[in-house]
Amino acid sequence: WVTESTSDYACDVYAVIREHGTLENDDGEQVATKYVVLGAVRITKPSEKYHDEAVVEQSWVEMERGDYLVPYERQLKSVQPTRSDKDGVAKIVDSMWGTQYFGEHYYVFVDKGAEDGVRVGNRFFVLQRFEGMDKVGEEPGEKIPWQTVGQVVVIDVRGKYSLAVVTDSK
Repeated sequence: WVTESTSDYACDVYAVIREHGTLENDDGEQVATKYVVLGAVRITKPSEKYHDEAVVEQSWVEMERGDYLVPYERQLKSVQPTRSDKDGVAKIVDSMWGTQYFGEHYYVFVDKGAEDGVRVGNRFFVLQRFEGMDKVGEEPGEKIPWQTVGQVVVIDVRGKYSLAVVTDSK
């Protein structure tokens, strides 16, 4: 890719993405492929015979040969809170970076989607029962109360799952 714009050709903008793992359901079935957005490029000189020339317009992570181009979508989304038609319970099943602990601004995957009535802007409160630091990984007893420890807002909805951003964490 070229790094400076050298022409005024009609341009197309693409997001540069790289596969970053899979999302599986409780049965171990792959339900989605995760991609990380590396940046955006603008095609400056299309070529029918050779590779197109492009300008890197945005870069958040290094780009490499073999990364994929997909039509560009604005990465900053304005999501308005949307009241859900029904109450529901979902489970955080994964995060973009595969960590088990999440704070504000982390992206998480939730096991409910459009088929369950979830819409962009819906929010879920995050609850947990926690015995204490000396018993990490153990199932808490029934006497331990549920505590609200955070909130997520859905920013993208697919059939069976959604992508949400953590907006509050304690």
